Amino acid sequence: MPEPVPELAPVPVAQPEPARVEGRGERLARGLAGYARAWEDRARMERAGLPVLPHQDAALARAGAALEAEGVNMARRRGGAGA
Repeated sequence: MPEPVPELAPVPVAQPEPARVEGRGERLARGLAGYARAWEDRARMERAGLPVLPHQDAALARAGAALEAEGVNMARRRGGAGA
């Protein structure tokens, strides 16, 4: 007669973490950081007496639009992108 097969213990299966939803504060912080970087890039060129490059203007406009999407209206108040 064949030997009985020992019962195997169940293997725990890792459950996927639920998708993390980014909050408004995190989106705002990321948007402000991007706007600050774009603003500084543009200001650095102006301080050096160099022309502001098209991609730098575009980056500032995109960063301003991202803030506008969050309802900040910062770009218009500061005279930056979208002014």
